[in-house]
Amino acid sequence: MTPEDRLQTVRRYAERLQRLGPDVQALGWRDAEQQALRFDVLTGMLPDLAGARILDVGCGFGDLHEYLCARGIDAVYTGCDISADVLCVARARHAGLAFEERDIVDTPYPDGSFDYVCISGIFNHRITNNQAFMERTLSAAFRAARKGAAANMMTDHVDYREDHLYYFNPESVLAFCRTLSRHVALRHDYPLYEFTVAVRRLTLEP
Repeated sequence: MTPEDRLQTVRRYAERLQRLGPDVQALGWRDAEQQALRFDVLTGMLPDLAGARILDVGCGFGDLHEYLCARGIDAVYTGCDISADVLCVARARHAGLAFEERDIVDTPYPDGSFDYVCISGIFNHRITNNQAFMERTLSAAFRAARKGAAANMMTDHVDYREDHLYYFNPESVLAFCRTLSRHVALRHDYPLYEFTVAVRRLTLEP
C-alpha cells in the first residue's frame, strides 16, 4: 500500500464514521447479518479457536471479538487497524483488549506471535496494486501465525462490477497461497460475491 493509498483509506473511514456513526456500514458492510456470515466462514476455516491467540487485521470496531464471545469462543484477541478513528471506537467498546494502530506489512509482528490471523474486508477497495498488497499482507499474516491465517476478498466470477472495488481471481490467489504452504483451503460457496482462503502450517483436524 502506497502512502497515498493509506491516506485515502484512512480518510474514507473517517468520513464514513462521521456520516454514519459507529455502524457496520461505516466499515463498508451492508449490514450485521452479512458481516456475521463472513465471520462464520472465516472462523470456520480455522479450527480450535477456543483459547487461541487471534490477531484481527483490519479489526474495525472489534466486531470479530463480539462474534466470538457470542458463540462462547474464549479466545485471546488482539486487533490492529490503520485507522485511528475506528480504533477509538474499538477501544471504547472493548476496554481491556489490545488494539494497535499498525500496518502488518510495514511493521510486522514477530514470527509465530499468534495462533491464527484473520483478515476480513481490507482487500475490497481498489488501490495502486491490489495483487501486491494482498500477497504482502497474507505473507506477513502467515509469518505471524503459528497455525494459520484466513482472509476474504471479492471474486472476479461476477457479472457486474463497480469501479472503486477490486475483484480477485480465486485461482490466482489459491496459486499464490500454495507458495506459502501446501495446506490451503478455499471457500467460494456462500451467498456473497467473494471467497475466503485459509493457509495453514499443518493439516488440522476439523
